[in-house]
Amino acid sequence: MNGKKFESENEEFFRVPKAEFIIERHKGNLLPLQIGSLVKNDSMSIPDRLSIEVKESGMAKSGIQKGDHVVVEKNEEYYEGEILAIKLDERILLRRLYNTKGRLRLESDSPNLPTIIVENRTPGFSILGRVVQVIKEL
Repeated sequence: MNGKKFESENEEFFRVPKAEFIIERHKGNLLPLQIGSLVKNDSMSIPDRLSIEVKESGMAKSGIQKGDHVVVEKNEEYYEGEILAIKLDERILLRRLYNTKGRLRLESDSPNLPTIIVENRTPGFSILGRVVQVIKEL
């Protein structure tokens, strides 16, 4: 079900510790005045993941809005009902996956957007991966 392989640059993700973990680590000791000296952002590279800016509100009822960023994880197989990032020609879209008689039916939450029905070998089509995280700007 992977279609064509989509390569991204190795993106970097950061783990930022919660304040309560920092305080717990320094229990009984005075905390330095500079919080930056307590926070260590270890970068980690995850080759199977990439982040994508959402360009449409097709999955708004699922909580994913235009302008959000999603983290997408590449896998060997995908399951019914999962939200996938797909590439269709030059567009990157988010759609929910359903298998229908050997074809893939990709649906949005919006009744205004058409259902997409494709096969794995459809020219210009590839699955980038499943959405595993949504990042919103405040």
